[in-house]
Amino acid sequence: MNETNTARPSLWSNIKPNKQSGPPSGLATLSSLFVAVLEKRQACGRLTTPHEFKAPPRMTLRDSQREGWLQELAKPTAKLQKLSYRIPHGITGKGLLEQCLNKNIPIPRAVWLAKCVGINEMRTHQRTKGVTVVTWVRGWTACVEQFIESMIATCGQDEWKSRITYT
Repeated sequence: MNETNTARPSLWSNIKPNKQSGPPSGLATLSSLFVAVLEKRQACGRLTTPHEFKAPPRMTLRDSQREGWLQELAKPTAKLQKLSYRIPHGITGKGLLEQCLNKNIPIPRAVWLAKCVGINEMRTHQRTKGVTVVTWVRGWTACVEQFIESMIATCGQDEWKSRITYT
């Protein structure tokens, strides 16, 4: 009752129950307003255009070049546009996740790399081996499970908290 500088007085007159007509019509109005706001928020979050992302090609690099590429990816100031001309071939599955952890690659960049590698792997499996996407996803999931289990096994060792947090 002692509120000042709020919208309560102007809103309360529209929301308060009317003793003669029963339930407040203001609550129905307020409810529909909140529903409309939530629907609008949900609609704004949807993608309306088809994606135009093209995964960068994978290139076979020497070990030193691959290490340099991963170290460059770990730098937040390095531009992804430059790195996206090619991604190293041969880093997949659990090894990909371990490389990201060991090089301390920022999580958004690690996710970008995992998506690029995953897209290229799915395409390769579909073209050459006739493997369905579901089969590839199961294999990827098994790699992630193995990675998480190996990180859980390191609990109590050096730097285990930061490794678990990253994982």
